[in-house]
Amino acid sequence: MNADLVLRRRVLWPALLSLVAVGVAIAAVRSWAILTGWSAFGALDRTLPPALVAEGMIAERWYGDHGQLALVHVLPGALFLAILPVQFANSIRRRRPWLHRWVGRGLVTIGVPVAASGLVLGGLSPFGGITADAAILVFGLMFLVALTRGFLAARRREFGMHREWMLRAGAIGVGIATVRVVAFPLYGLVGGSALALVGPAFWLGLGVTTAGAEWWIWHSRRVGHPNSVLPN
Repeated sequence: MNADLVLRRRVLWPALLSLVAVGVAIAAVRSWAILTGWSAFGALDRTLPPALVAEGMIAERWYGDHGQLALVHVLPGALFLAILPVQFANSIRRRRPWLHRWVGRGLVTIGVPVAASGLVLGGLSPFGGITADAAILVFGLMFLVALTRGFLAARRREFGMHREWMLRAGAIGVGIATVRVVAFPLYGLVGGSALALVGPAFWLGLGVTTAGAEWWIWHSRRVGHPNSVLPN
């Protein structure tokens, strides 16, 4: 097995699937909390630092007060993440191209309201200040541009360009899970107020996955596989 194939199968795919699992799980917890009034941080009050629990419950109450808008963002977002690996599987693209096409259309259809509701939520949110607002605006617009350009490239049958733009969109999509993954170690390193670290967590989490996508695109071109996304 060559090094490139090892990288794809043992690093990129596990990373993608892990982030998808984290994102879907967080969406499920958030949705359940909004619909039932249950508190995840309240359930963890004996495990987490008291200050972190208190701030987490403040955030939960805010999302509960904006429950309808949050659900419009969270539930389609979970569906977007759940079907994203299907779009990136070359085996499906080769053997079931009709499924690949319909999943791609579904991602675009779902992704637009997810991004729009995320931009609105970001604008309303009192957490993270201008640093978080800027990250949500920049990456939200990048996500919409990537989806649009990926869709238009497919319509023009420019499939290499299509995969690159869809990879960029997918990286920003799973980046929301990365934000949560980096938030706890960031809090452990910096301390202080967790809500004050919302902005840096957004920039770091979304930046890591976006940079990873750009590296993979560059690497694929360099090794002579410009059409490669995450082949299995």
